[in-house]
Amino acid sequence: MMTNGASDVVTMAGMGLTTTVLAPLVVWSRRGVLPRRLRAVPAPAVLAGFAVVHAAVTLTMGVASAPPEKFGLWLLLLCGACVFWVPVLASQGGLSAPGKVLYLFIASPSLDLAAVGMVIAGDRNGGLAMIAAMIPLGAAGMASVYGWAVAEERSAQRSAAAGRR
Repeated sequence: MMTNGASDVVTMAGMGLTTTVLAPLVVWSRRGVLPRRLRAVPAPAVLAGFAVVHAAVTLTMGVASAPPEKFGLWLLLLCGACVFWVPVLASQGGLSAPGKVLYLFIASPSLDLAAVGMVIAGDRNGGLAMIAAMIPLGAAGMASVYGWAVAEERSAQRSAAAGRR
């Protein structure tokens, strides 16, 4: 595992923020032009695939020493994370509101498993930095719950108003 102290923390925090901030911003900015094939991949397959990619990159980053290796791993993580966010952020063909909530709340602990493994293996600082950087994923899940509740409330109000006419 990693033993470089502060650089480990920066690397792991950067990887977490790549997954939870940079990738969703990239997908959100391109959501109207996402390829149909990308939107057609079932969300459970995307989540399982990205959990494997995320764990492999997280654990491999600790033994990568050359900057090109680290950049390649970071690029792989960014590409995988962009695919991970497609079911949540796609303007067409994405998940329903309940599906987004379920997807994000299953993803959050699943993606933290590699960081927990790092902590167990002795890289406490790097693992905790990764976990802390993944907090925006939980925040996205909570925002999805709120959006779903607001949409349901509006739907109920419209139904009630239509019934009074």
